[in-house]
Amino acid sequence: MIQAIKGMKARKATGYDRVSLEKLRDERGTVVSLVYHLIKVVDLSNGLISALQSLIKRFQCLDQNNVTDLTSAGVSDRDGTFTVAIQSTRG
Repeated sequence: MIQAIKGMKARKATGYDRVSLEKLRDERGTVVSLVYHLIKVVDLSNGLISALQSLIKRFQCLDQNNVTDLTSAGVSDRDGTFTVAIQSTRG
């Protein structure tokens, strides 16, 4: 994941990561860019990295199912355990 994010900085995909260059350039590219800067600034724990990976997988699932009504997405820390939440107008 980090290789793909670093590759985005150079405006190219790095290796086979199942993320096309076009995907990195769309609005989700902004999310990837923000995650990249977060990783650079904050020392992330393994739990948070796993939660972020789960969030990205859920975004991919939504994209594959043509869900375009996403209202919010986030990672929260409750009692030291990171959880992922995605909401759309579908429920």
